[in-house]
Amino acid sequence: MKLLSTLAISLCLFASPAAQAQDAASEAPAKAAALQWLALSDAGNYAATWEQAAKSLQSQLPKATWLSLMQTHRAPKGALKSRQFSQAMFTKTWQGLPDGEYGVLQFNATFERPPALAETVMLQKDADGVWRVNGYLIKPR
Repeated sequence: MKLLSTLAISLCLFASPAAQAQDAASEAPAKAAALQWLALSDAGNYAATWEQAAKSLQSQLPKATWLSLMQTHRAPKGALKSRQFSQAMFTKTWQGLPDGEYGVLQFNATFERPPALAETVMLQKDADGVWRVNGYLIKPR
């Protein structure tokens, strides 16, 4: 249920009037963090994706649950063939979390097994200034 809430929140964020595009200089660190995290997922290192995720994700999803979700939903897609950045949206508010800096980045990806997918990576900028993943969604394009 918590996963569904996270996914629903991410979809609402794209439609929210509070969501706003940031300039490329602000977007670059979030995009780099998302790509680094996605590389761990692509390598099948799902434990590291949880360990490097935001505390908000870790507190909602125990590591064992996260690993099970990734094995069920990401692993069957197979090896990454291509990934292209699609769009980014940023906001200062996120339902259920304190005000801060949040981003939702979308990528179009092709994996070893069809269909082509849209990947959505939700991030938050922590107090140390580092962007960390607080949600991940994959669905057919």
